[in-house]
Amino acid sequence: MVTSTVSIVLPADPTEELEATTKQYVDTGLATKAGVPYFGAVPAGSVTPTITHNLGTADVDVTVYRSADGLQVGVPADRLDADSVQLTFSTAPTSGQYRVVVSAGTGAGSGGEGGGGGAPDPHAASHAVAGSDPVSPSSIGAAGVAHAHDGLVPIAGDTGYVLTKNSGSDYDYGWAEGGGGGGAGGVKPFPPIDLADTQPVNTNAALSTHFRLTMEGNRTLAAPTNPTNGQLVLWEVKALSSIRTLTLATGSAGTFVFGTDIVAVSSIGANLTDYIQAIYDERAASGTGRWRVISYIKGFPA
Repeated sequence: MVTSTVSIVLPADPTEELEATTKQYVDTGLATKAGVPYFGAVPAGSVTPTITHNLGTADVDVTVYRSADGLQVGVPADRLDADSVQLTFSTAPTSGQYRVVVSAGTGAGSGGEGGGGGAPDPHAASHAVAGSDPVSPSSIGAAGVAHAHDGLVPIAGDTGYVLTKNSGSDYDYGWAEGGGGGGAGGVKPFPPIDLADTQPVNTNAALSTHFRLTMEGNRTLAAPTNPTNGQLVLWEVKALSSIRTLTLATGSAGTFVFGTDIVAVSSIGANLTDYIQAIYDERAASGTGRWRVISYIKGFPA
């Protein structure tokens, strides 16, 4: 047997462009075959691309999904005639971003949208997956894929908690204790918060309306920080072992002031507890004396 030594040379090696053209040709041929669904890439560059399926009926089901992860998206599909449908996106798709499958069926709609539906109003379109303010953020991918939870209600919290803004940024919020008391919105008046036995003693009025202090030496109660106008705060002060003196800061911004009935806080007896109550009033023009002492009761057992 004689063997040929002549090399076989192809006219050209296949290219990606040729492969894509061939695939499109085959896809189109299959799509026009009776009983075979139409499938292909959604054309890029238009918010209302037309899909020519040539199935010969308007009773079709339309499914659109993301090419990257196969996640089905809800896109309205209008039946233009027996051979074509028009999709409506809030943002024009990019090349290869979505694929579409059209099959002869009930014509119930695309991806659960129901019916033809028509183009959504601008507000509804903005909340679509590809919209400017999606209800389901586009960062959410297929099952098991890590994704951001921007726009969703944060987890955790407890009974009675309220959702609050942490800053002016979008989606920056969290849970905080609800209720409120004495004008200090969003904080509970109890249980009491223990203050550090420092000199001076500092109080953050944004944290509660009831504070406890156990003194092992003479102390000065500094002007409370972060008050709310009309806030009523109670200090429960205990002296251990020996008589102690608690001085309330006066004379500077946000400090304490006494009226005619209560003019000072006296020494606290050994192993006894005194109660001091003051209300914050912003009407003091200079800022001094805004914490007005309205009650002082002495001598409870420690």
